[in-house]
Amino acid sequence: MGTLDLPKTSAMAYDLNNPMQILPASGECATLPESFFIVQNNRENILCKVVKEAEDSNALILRLYENKNAKTRAKITFGFDVESVTLCDMLENDLKPLPLQGNSVELIFGTFEIHTLKVIPCTVL
Repeated sequence: MGTLDLPKTSAMAYDLNNPMQILPASGECATLPESFFIVQNNRENILCKVVKEAEDSNALILRLYENKNAKTRAKITFGFDVESVTLCDMLENDLKPLPLQGNSVELIFGTFEIHTLKVIPCTVL
C-alpha cells in the first residue's frame, strides 16, 4: 500500500460532499468569461472553506485553512480588483491589515491553522 496524499484526499472528499452549485447569470453583460475565480492560492494544502458576505458590510469574508499538518507560506490571489485585505478573527473583527501585492497577499499558516480574511473589492461584485 502507498501513502495517502492527504491534501488531495481532503479536497476530493470536500468536492464530493459539497458539489459546486451553478446559478444563472442575471447581469447586463451578454457574454461570460471563459474562466473566473474568486480566490486561488499556490499551495495544494491550503483550502478555502468559506466565501460569504460580511455581516456588517459589503466586504467578502474568506476562511482558509491548512490541511496537511505543515507550516506553509501561501500566496492568496483574488480574481477581481481589491481595495484592501484585513486579517480578522472568526467573528469578523479586524486584527491587522495585510499588504497587497497587486491582487495578492501572502500568509503564513501554522499546522491546521485557519485564517479569516476580510476583502474589500474596488467595485461591488
